[in-house]
Amino acid sequence: MAPIFSSILSSSLLLLSAIKLPSVQAWEGDLPFGNDLGYFECSDDDISRIGIALGNTVTLAASALSLALNNDRANINAYTHYFRTDQRTPPDHKMFEAAMTAAIYSITPPNGNRPFEWKIECVPQAAGTACGPESRAITEWEPNVENPTMFICPSFHTARDTRRTLQEDGICDNARNKVFADFETGGHTLLHELTHFDGFGILATMPLYTSPRSGGVASHGTDDWRQRTTQRLARDLVGNPQGGIDTWRNAENHAAAATEYFFQTLCEIDNIPLTRFDSSTCPQGCTCNGPVPLCS
Repeated sequence: MAPIFSSILSSSLLLLSAIKLPSVQAWEGDLPFGNDLGYFECSDDDISRIGIALGNTVTLAASALSLALNNDRANINAYTHYFRTDQRTPPDHKMFEAAMTAAIYSITPPNGNRPFEWKIECVPQAAGTACGPESRAITEWEPNVENPTMFICPSFHTARDTRRTLQEDGICDNARNKVFADFETGGHTLLHELTHFDGFGILATMPLYTSPRSGGVASHGTDDWRQRTTQRLARDLVGNPQGGIDTWRNAENHAAAATEYFFQTLCEIDNIPLTRFDSSTCPQGCTCNGPVPLCS
């Protein structure tokens, strides 16, 4: 294990010992990114919303790290949906734990000393088309970029998924009849994007990797397998060892696993299906012959 990660992991375990999981209240309204770190072209409302989402990112990562370290991974589908349990080098669980630790310290660095520099820039509405119709954020993944940027797209502030927070009232109501999309949050999106940074990959001990779409440029950060970010593809990657990419190299595998760990614990459920028509992931004790699971 790299010395820098070993040191950071030890510090993160001290942090986690003080957190009652899953807990989100400690981060409510907080700006863990820091007012002076670098928000560009963002309104006060934007900064407030992004700050809450970043706090939620820390909560998702801290919860996932604690739960992953203290439970049998092979019997928890929040993990097995997105990572393999067989013997491989490096082990999937070590890379997931490293990524969650890196996420915590990329946003809430010890003593304010950030392990790598990065900033946030809000894309103005007039330039929103550069983000694409479904894009919530875009990250500069290239190596050797000074102070790389996570660009927040206009839709991040308006879309239902990214406006949702971990603190939303009623988020666990009728939880056994909900699907993954009902639990997506702004924190989930920012966790996904954060893993793309080259500096993040270095911190998480990810080796260099050349994406088929990178023009031959290698980076340490994660990729988007098949240029998509869906949870379905993330789950498919687990059963596709010939996919050409490790599960931990795909950004959505990390974000989706963290989201499932958190909400399965918070809402006291044992499964989160991807769609209401997916009988293969029907919640225990339910029947899924119709458009929604029927649970007793």
